[in-house]
Amino acid sequence: MEMPGFAVATGKRLLLPTELFRANKRQIFIPSERKTAVYFDYPYRVLERMQITLPADVEVENIPQSQPASADFAICKVQRTVKGNVMELTRDFAINGISFPVTDYPALKTFFDKVHSNDEEQVTLRTAPAAASN
Repeated sequence: MEMPGFAVATGKRLLLPTELFRANKRQIFIPSERKTAVYFDYPYRVLERMQITLPADVEVENIPQSQPASADFAICKVQRTVKGNVMELTRDFAINGISFPVTDYPALKTFFDKVHSNDEEQVTLRTAPAAASN
């Protein structure tokens, strides 16, 4: 799959979003207070795994290491690794609940704020220096 314009160029570096399937995602639970309960259609789990083979002249300069977001009702673990020229991004998100009363809103908001923060992290790539010729 090719994704032209996916990474943002900044001089000799590229910033690559680590949450690849976020096109339709937005931050939820923005207000600090809520007056009604929160309802999800059903408990669910989403497991995403993507391998990206980098071109030979590109190397990873910085790869963020996120801390898991967790609560009694949910977990989100993100792993990002690089082996050679292959970068692997894994995201495991699960929510085990349907109904959350207003009193649970602060914990729900804190969890989703952490998830959003992890999803916004970027990998920094740079062009590898050319090999010296003899």
